[in-house]
Amino acid sequence: MPVTVAEALNHSEHLLITGEAGAGKSTLGHQLIRQLAQIWLRRESAASPPLSEPVVPLRVSARSLIGEGSWSTVLAEATRRALGPYLVTEPSQHLFAGRIHGARWLIVVDGLDEILDRPTRASIIRAIGQHTRPGGDYRFVVTSRPLPDEELAPLRGGHIGVCRIEPFKEEELKLFAERWFTAQDPITAQQRADQFIRQVEDSRLKDLVRNPLLATIAALADTREPTRALPTNRVDLYQRFYEYLVTDEEASGRATLSELRRLREEHPSRYRLVEWIHGRRTEIIETMAGERLSTESPLTEVAYAWVRNNAPEGMELSPGWEKDFDRLLIDTGLFVYESSGVRFLHHTFAEFIAARTYAVKIPPGFPDMEDWINRWIKETQRNFALLTMVLWGRVPGNDVGLVLARLVDGDTRHAMLAGRLLAESDAADDAGSRTVVDRLIDLALGNCRVGRESAFSQQTFFRRPVHRSSTAEDAFEVLGLLTGNRYAEERLRNIVAQSEIPFETRAWALEALSLLIPDVEALSLLKDLSRFTSDPRDIAIFAAGCVELEKEISEETRAALLHVAATPLVDAEAMSAVAERLLESGENGAATAAAFRVLSDPDADNFDLRSAVKVILKTSDGAPDAGELVAALPDDSPDKAAEVAKELLHAGRTDDAADIARGLVENPKTISDTLGTAAEVWLACGELDSATALLGLLRSRGVWKPSEQAIVARRLFDAGHTPEAKALAQEVFAGPEANGYAIGVAADILVKGDSSGAGLLQAVRDREEWDAWTRTSASEALAEAGLAEEAVAMARLVFSDEEADEYDLRRAAKSAILADSSSITEFVDMASAMKADTHAEIALKATTLMALQVKDPAEGLVLSLALNAQIGQQQLRAVLAEATSMGGSRLAARLAEALNHADAPDMNRFVVADSLAAAGYLSLASGLWCDLLLSTAVPPSDSLRVLSRLLNTGNRHRALEKLREALSAPDVGPASYVRLRSLLAWASLSKFESDEHSPS
Repeated sequence: MPVTVAEALNHSEHLLITGEAGAGKSTLGHQLIRQLAQIWLRRESAASPPLSEPVVPLRVSARSLIGEGSWSTVLAEATRRALGPYLVTEPSQHLFAGRIHGARWLIVVDGLDEILDRPTRASIIRAIGQHTRPGGDYRFVVTSRPLPDEELAPLRGGHIGVCRIEPFKEEELKLFAERWFTAQDPITAQQRADQFIRQVEDSRLKDLVRNPLLATIAALADTREPTRALPTNRVDLYQRFYEYLVTDEEASGRATLSELRRLREEHPSRYRLVEWIHGRRTEIIETMAGERLSTESPLTEVAYAWVRNNAPEGMELSPGWEKDFDRLLIDTGLFVYESSGVRFLHHTFAEFIAARTYAVKIPPGFPDMEDWINRWIKETQRNFALLTMVLWGRVPGNDVGLVLARLVDGDTRHAMLAGRLLAESDAADDAGSRTVVDRLIDLALGNCRVGRESAFSQQTFFRRPVHRSSTAEDAFEVLGLLTGNRYAEERLRNIVAQSEIPFETRAWALEALSLLIPDVEALSLLKDLSRFTSDPRDIAIFAAGCVELEKEISEETRAALLHVAATPLVDAEAMSAVAERLLESGENGAATAAAFRVLSDPDADNFDLRSAVKVILKTSDGAPDAGELVAALPDDSPDKAAEVAKELLHAGRTDDAADIARGLVENPKTISDTLGTAAEVWLACGELDSATALLGLLRSRGVWKPSEQAIVARRLFDAGHTPEAKALAQEVFAGPEANGYAIGVAADILVKGDSSGAGLLQAVRDREEWDAWTRTSASEALAEAGLAEEAVAMARLVFSDEEADEYDLRRAAKSAILADSSSITEFVDMASAMKADTHAEIALKATTLMALQVKDPAEGLVLSLALNAQIGQQQLRAVLAEATSMGGSRLAARLAEALNHADAPDMNRFVVADSLAAAGYLSLASGLWCDLLLSTAVPPSDSLRVLSRLLNTGNRHRALEKLREALSAPDVGPASYVRLRSLLAWASLSKFESDEHSPS
């Protein structure tokens, strides 16, 4: 639900505010501090303050909190860095040791994600978390781009609100434009604002300018050059802004160098240096940006060092040259001053400038592409990596189509990156663009097959509700980013229009399409689509879509929501969504009733359960009793009770959450992850001794398994109780029954708790009981800690263990190569020498060689298994899941060709087809399905199952073509003719009716 900053601050003692790059997080912090400071200075009225209590405002960057000493010492130094010469005197650490004149400090910590080193970032998060106690001397507003949940765990709690800055909506963008152009010229403001809105709505900018930073850059570009067309992509917007500030003196309107010419007569040596620096400002700024993304070194020192190292021989560095240099930097507009020097105005500008630098250095073949993909996977480097790839494609001699082709030929992760790269790039040709879109469509449809279980010849056929995997969800999301891509729009429209495809799949396609077309048209298509179903789950999807697309909730949508809420036997996922939408539409009573139905549903997952609790807490007039919430749950469900406690904690009901958590910890039936959740809630609710009390209670339970110890150790570490976490991790290592999971978690804690790796190394040396799984986990941790020799040695022991499975061998090989790339030859030799007599041995050898990129022999082994009639379905599926994700299109084509022969086992063809579809090779999969469709050896029920695959993935035309071709063959027998005619009738008439099991 949308809230103002004031509402959020008055609801929670502390705030964690996240948002994408350029969402306005830093601006929000500045505005909040400015408003509070103006009130203290009596320059603004205190009649409507942003907080209901008086607080003393202070803004610091998260990076400035890196340092040694007590919290008050660190805070004093961060203040000095932030305010520098604006301070009358140096701030004393005692000033920050507690309240000031009875008022609490409000500390805005900006840019948590900008701390590059994860252990350092984690220590800052834990330090902040330790000072967010209810009623403490400090209130915090912390801003960050999204980070992994486990990193932010110390900033979770009932007294810590979590908010996200949403992109501009249509009305907000119009308001921004009106205010911007009014500030330029009130007389022409309305006309200019209307022109700006029309320009961005009719181009690929439509989605980009929902980002406040990009909207500002676009408005600046339109102001400076009103007759020049606006850029149509993010990179060109950044480039235009960069030109204004750095490379185009005339456009910038600055006269810094001419002003400094006054030095020529009195200080000629200083002037020569200034002139030389000015001429190389681009190179200096690029160096600073590169260092900003790779080290924590102060930017000013980086810049000064560059000048000292590159100044021509004989050029004097006169006293005071640093001040001249600082002024040149500040005057570009890219930097702002802080007492430790300068910093970039916005982290995104540093990413863009660094990406420009890296892009020209990467060779045309992009040899280190996998390294850049790994950077993209990390949240804190995703934007930088993507910008670098886009800019690389613009360098003369580079072909972004080659990169797209390599990505499309890779696994699912590569394909998703290809889509995002296509969305940002305008350098791809039409053929390359179509290839990327086709792969994404195939991944989406191939992972939206019917049912969760797809065994062949094991159950009666019926068309069950579709199951969408996370792969399908990701693919549709990326397709929705391809603004202006007519082919993507065409493919999505085609899915929406095909009545034989399940409603949910069509609705997901329409969700992506709605980002590419006007809302009015998307809403019309959604209403047309709703005519194809009467299933409550589908109606819930329809109503949720209407809520998103309608400016105001219509009576039709409201009626649909109330209808689903009153319908029995609706699953928890649909009911949870309905409860949320009913809340948005003001139907609080119906929303509460729907939410309680979710609580009582034994099949409700954690996400749906917590969504339901949120609804109940928001709709209740009085505070609902925690006992009532727990009583509504199915009997004997501690896992669900833990989720209720977690949501109560987030809602500020600390005492209720703590009571549930204590009961769960005391309950011997609470195990594994549920125990971890209970511990997490306990620690978030408790005081400074909460870790000691928790551990004491857990030890009194009698049986406390190593895996549970590891989970609790992780929760302790995430909550900032590092000594207790490390001690418990050492206990896990010492326990002979600890499995690979427990050792992996414990090892990770020891690595992050001590970057030297000494604690981990000692724990490894002291442990006596090892197996393949525990050694694999240890090898990975040793590699991460930089202990190369020990990591490789441990990986060798995994390879020599006859009990090691493909999971162990693959991970061990990767950890060894990560630690020492020269060891790859040794591990390839060991993998090549592995036995391959049984199905299990062949599978093990194949997946290990594939992980080591030894593709030819690995593919040969995979093909031999795919053609073997004796292999079980489950084993074949497991091998293919690994092989198709690593083998790319070449292996996919070889599999399809090999299984196309008449003597290939039908069951194997079905399994291979499913695996190819899931890997995004839908055309190859549908070819195998068509062959099975015509096979006289396949039972009728399985023929219908195959036909269902074809229909549900949008291949009805292909099925019809094959069936008609077979019926026209001169040698078709009577029995085959009847069977083929029946299948043809089904294929011709079938529409997916989710409440029926027959074609309409």
